[in-house]
Parts: sequence; structure tokens; C-alpha cells
Amino acid sequence: MQRIAETRYRCNRLYIPKAEFYLYLNRLVDGFSNRIMLGSDQMQWPQSISTAIETIQSADFLTDQQKRDIFYNNAVRFFRLQKQQ
Repeated sequence: MQRIAETRYRCNRLYIPKAEFYLYLNRLVDGFSNRIMLGSDQMQWPQSISTAIETIQSADFLTDQQKRDIFYNNAVRFFRLQKQQ
């Protein structure tokens, strides 16, 4: 049986193919869409942050509202911040 997820190392970092990431993200959004936040501690590879943002933005299965929630609204609610207008 072929493994569903194949991980490999590239440039000294863990790399998951975009299609596999989308399968995983789609499953997470189904049950936890109000808990998913974009976050990073990528100081060694700061260019990875823009890649992560672009990957979420290009996810066709996410609604605009789900993307806003991932990028902003869920963190505002979690950290009890005030929303900016």
C-alpha cells in the first residue's frame, strides 16, 4: 500500500508537497476552522513566511472568510484583541 503522505527534506527543512498539505488543511478546516491560525517562528528561513501565505491564499477550497479567519480573525478571538476596522 502506498503511503498517503511522503515527507522529504530539502534545503535543511521539512518539505510537504502542496497537494498533500492541501489534503491535510482541508480535513482540518472541516472540523476546526475557527481554531486555525497562521503563525511562524521561521527566523532561519524568513522567505518561508511568504510561501505559507501564498499557499493559503491560493487554496481554492477555502472561502474568503476562512482565509481571513486563518490570517487574522481566529488570532484576534484567541488572544482577545480588538478588531481593527
